[in-house]
Amino acid sequence: MTTFRCLRIQILQPCQGKCRYCATHKKNKVFASLKRDGYAAQVHRFYRDAVAHFKPTELFVSGGEPILLPGIGRLLADMAPHVERIHLFTSYQYNERLRERLDLEGMPWDKVVLTHTILYFHAEGWEHMSRGFPFGVYVENMKHLGRIAPRKCYKFILNHENAPEELQRFLSEIQPDETCTLRWKLMNQQGGQGFNVQEISRSRAEVLERLERWTEIVGEFSSHAKIPVDKRITGAEVLSGPGDKADVDLCPYRLGPEELRFAFYKIKGGAPLLQYRFCPHFPSKFRYVHRVEEDRFEDIEKAFVDGEYHRHCDRCRLHLYAA
Repeated sequence: MTTFRCLRIQILQPCQGKCRYCATHKKNKVFASLKRDGYAAQVHRFYRDAVAHFKPTELFVSGGEPILLPGIGRLLADMAPHVERIHLFTSYQYNERLRERLDLEGMPWDKVVLTHTILYFHAEGWEHMSRGFPFGVYVENMKHLGRIAPRKCYKFILNHENAPEELQRFLSEIQPDETCTLRWKLMNQQGGQGFNVQEISRSRAEVLERLERWTEIVGEFSSHAKIPVDKRITGAEVLSGPGDKADVDLCPYRLGPEELRFAFYKIKGGAPLLQYRFCPHFPSKFRYVHRVEEDRFEDIEKAFVDGEYHRHCDRCRLHLYAA
């Protein structure tokens, strides 16, 4: 059996946000209809079985907005015995009424890390990127869940011109403590516009310079309230592989079963189809398809071993950061 280190699942719960450059909120009507017709519950049961079968070290749970799914705590509790860590993503974009009605019963907090990528941490930038979601409500939601979740992870985007200043503002406003971990992301990976190709190209020089200064940047903030700082940078590890097209075989997504990620594709013949991939960086139009409750997990393992996806590595979008 093939065991993937990471498994990523997409919870089919509509998101309340409408972030600029993010395509997820455009699926809200689809996700709502999938819930109404029972397909969402069917897909979520498949995720539970997939976790039990593949037994990943880390489970990444995105959406939609998984934190708003009724029963999300119990669903993750069913998965918890098969994993070491669950990264539960949230946008913190929901109103005060929903904040008080979150259904977190049964949440396996001993394994859950509440995870969030900060688009911007100042009102003007945030409200532009979120298309008007009130910055104050966003901050209050962050503080509210912060008091509940024993582990939090906040990611800051390296290609923001004022990323260090945003972090300073965050430290002052949120007052994180030892239950919080800070990380940086190489780039904002949301978009659907060719992986934000223009933004990657524009910010390339600044990002590479900041990667070299990572130790220095960490040193400036790691002493604040004894906050843990994870020195790994989301996306940076891939640079050691496909940064040079001649060295693409060094990419961790080719060296072994690093990641399996599922997302909803469509309904066909009365059955939900999921698309799945073994790497987040090759062209978005390439996908494998799994028919829920009809195809086998062994089909997924065979697709990985056959390695057809390797044919697309020369078009890896992180080549834009190559020297």
